[in-house]
Amino acid sequence: MASGQYKYVVLQATEQAVPFYEAMGFKRIGAVASYDSEETPTVPPVESPAEIRYWLHRMLRVLLRNLRKLDDDGIFQGPVDTKVVTDYLSVVKHPMDFGLMQRKLINREYTCLEDFHSDFRLIFSNAKAPPIPSIK
Repeated sequence: MASGQYKYVVLQATEQAVPFYEAMGFKRIGAVASYDSEETPTVPPVESPAEIRYWLHRMLRVLLRNLRKLDDDGIFQGPVDTKVVTDYLSVVKHPMDFGLMQRKLINREYTCLEDFHSDFRLIFSNAKAPPIPSIK
């Protein structure tokens, strides 16, 4: 291999863009990390830590999508408006909502199921916090 050439190039592409890259001579050696189906993906046997992280992330995306659908009233979809509930942060020290969980998932901050589950429980423990008197 000549200097400056790489054996592998990692591309982040949508499923629709893959044929374009393949037509340019790129060879797909991995999976496209996109999952838009409503079905739960099946997990093949995994061996490497990278494969485990990939499948954890994929399963958590499906789980969070389904949890968000259960919030019919949208109460937990985004943060509490602190302009309306001015004392919220004095009562709730660690705010959490599905939107923040989504951002953490996108940023690959969940390294295990327990972290995800902890944030999920935090949403509801915050909802059970003592009443906040200053609502405008």
